[in-house]
Amino acid sequence: MASSLSFIRGLASLGYLSLRLLIGQGLGRQRLVFCLQIGAIALSSGAALIILVLFQSFRLAITDSLYQYFGTFWIQYYAEEYESRLQPIDRAYLDRLGVRVEPAIHLPIFIEGRDGRSDGIQLIAVEASWWELPLWRSRLAYPISQWNGESGIVLSRRLAQRLGVSVGEKVTLLWLADPPRLRRLPVLSLYEAHLEEVDRQVAFAPLSLAQTLLGWQVSQVQVAHVFMPSSIQQDKSAEEIAEKLPNFYEIVPMEAIFPDIFNWISLIEQNVQLILLIVLGLTIFVVSSGFLVLQFGQRLRYEVLWAIGIHPLHLRTFTLFQAMWSVGLGTAGGLSWASLLLWTQAKWGWFHLDPESYLLPVIPVHLTWKPYIGVIGAGLCLAIGLGLLSYPKRRLLRLLTQAE
Repeated sequence: MASSLSFIRGLASLGYLSLRLLIGQGLGRQRLVFCLQIGAIALSSGAALIILVLFQSFRLAITDSLYQYFGTFWIQYYAEEYESRLQPIDRAYLDRLGVRVEPAIHLPIFIEGRDGRSDGIQLIAVEASWWELPLWRSRLAYPISQWNGESGIVLSRRLAQRLGVSVGEKVTLLWLADPPRLRRLPVLSLYEAHLEEVDRQVAFAPLSLAQTLLGWQVSQVQVAHVFMPSSIQQDKSAEEIAEKLPNFYEIVPMEAIFPDIFNWISLIEQNVQLILLIVLGLTIFVVSSGFLVLQFGQRLRYEVLWAIGIHPLHLRTFTLFQAMWSVGLGTAGGLSWASLLLWTQAKWGWFHLDPESYLLPVIPVHLTWKPYIGVIGAGLCLAIGLGLLSYPKRRLLRLLTQAE
């Protein structure tokens, strides 16, 4: 016990001495170089943390919103996109799955309002239980009291502004079937999904309306939106559900339904990796240069330590402590200012985005431990590398002294 305490005390003394010698005295060149080195590490580590957190937050915000809006995956008739007409699936199979399933029918339509017509609209016909989903219930401007037959339609705020209509006014739906079919429906409510891909082109109507247009029975639907809890492994649950379905039904993941969004996320991931490599390379260059300058300024001290017979392991520990101090203090400062900036953005949402370009109106922030662990791990590897590479060998010190 006494030997352990003595070892810890000696290690702490060595660490304190390494910091004092690294900082230097007064406001000389050594202290200036040390402060610049700390500032460079703080700037790069904070920037790396912000990049990692924002990318993770973008991915989570977009994917989680899609999962909560439209389900984890869809069930539809196999290869329906290659058929010339919509193929129904039987609701009897959906009731056996043991998870929340929202039946729907998707129809491409035209909508005409007071100020013009909008094409390329995706009409999603759903049951009243769709509006009991927590996220959709919170996005409705007005509660819906009646939802069946031709009771009405729900538009996004953006779509309603484009058509020049408000709640209570009627719009005309045109479905280009053979023959084309028209319906005149009142606007029951408005929603705002805060996802550009949804707000621009999605409207909702009762499921029974679409079944009437298609001439289908009550038990026939086109798509089943499967909502899975986030705690359940998606791949495993999809395989279990697929085993309960007929062979001519298929499970479609969200990545296949919104490929443009997920391709855009993959492109951002590639850019993030490139930016992090550039930041890491610049940091290694600047920090290594500054640390070697500090070590070069201490060569006379190392000569004295070699002369009094210091053990090589102690000297290596000494330089490792100095590297840990330099990188550790800079990383701590960087994590502090970056965390404060991210926390203020998460609380007040000061920085906004263009939804047409970034799909979200505000920069999302979702703080987890993974980015912190990544930055701290990179800093630890950098400190160990600097401590080992800057080890003052006796022959090298002699050559430097003779050169001077």
